[in-house]
Amino acid sequence: MRTQVQGDTRIVVSVGLHPLQVEEGQHLLPFLRCLDNSAYGELGEVVLTTVLQRAVVKASLPLVLHCRDGGSGQAALKCIRQVLGATELVIHWHCLTGSVEQVQEWERYLPNLYLGVTALSLRTEASRRALREHDSGRLLLELDAPYLVPSGAGEGPNTPWLLGNVLRELAGLRGEDPGQLAVVLNTNARRVYSLL
Repeated sequence: MRTQVQGDTRIVVSVGLHPLQVEEGQHLLPFLRCLDNSAYGELGEVVLTTVLQRAVVKASLPLVLHCRDGGSGQAALKCIRQVLGATELVIHWHCLTGSVEQVQEWERYLPNLYLGVTALSLRTEASRRALREHDSGRLLLELDAPYLVPSGAGEGPNTPWLLGNVLRELAGLRGEDPGQLAVVLNTNARRVYSLL
């Protein structure tokens, strides 16, 4: 498989450590420092400061944050504010479950903030309101497969072909045409991950 993907510019790497497994991933820090990633993601507070320092040095590298503190992201925001230059990074808030007020607080410090929309993001009224009111030019469509099966998709694991379910639900929430919204979201993803 490696030979099939080497050199294919459509395939990019994002390395992450799930917040619940960060302690077990400490041995990966030297690897994270030297790897040529397209993004860093799913990092807990312990690793976040080190990765932020690396991302600031590499300036164009987006950071994918998975906030496990009830959706507010306060721990991550605190880390970001402590690293000089980190507030200028492109931040992808993975699987948004925060409220309008929480998003607005993040935006005060992070001018390059993008909100990741998954099936979970569309399940709470607080995050639904945030997604309804937020500029579509700052949204990213996500799956979080094999978890978080979208509404109306039935039983079983979440898979890439169910992304259309999330798109249709988001478009309905926002009162937008799914096709037109898909174009905007695709452009956002290409911009954030340098796939233009």
